[in-house]
Amino acid sequence: MSCYNFYKTFKEALFTLKESTVTELAEYDIDYQTSLKKHADSEEQYLHIKNSLTREQEKIIQDYINYTEENNSDMCDLSYIAGAINMLEFLSTYTSVTNKFFNN
Repeated sequence: MSCYNFYKTFKEALFTLKESTVTELAEYDIDYQTSLKKHADSEEQYLHIKNSLTREQEKIIQDYINYTEENNSDMCDLSYIAGAINMLEFLSTYTSVTNKFFNN
């Protein structure tokens, strides 16, 4: 299995776990809930002025929003993968260290 194929399989496997975990964490995270409220307030303000924008202005803003959301989603996915990799590295190191000290 190539490195890319392993990464792709690893990524797909993590995403099956991610959704329920992230949803549950987000529900109880105060910072996320505050950010969500600010986002809703900003969206309401945008919808209030949307009709006064030209089509070109609206397209520019919508493209910006879409690309920002896409970029944030990609970064979220990468961060989740990085966290899983870091945990595996940590567990590997922790196991090595504990074996060294407790098996001697």
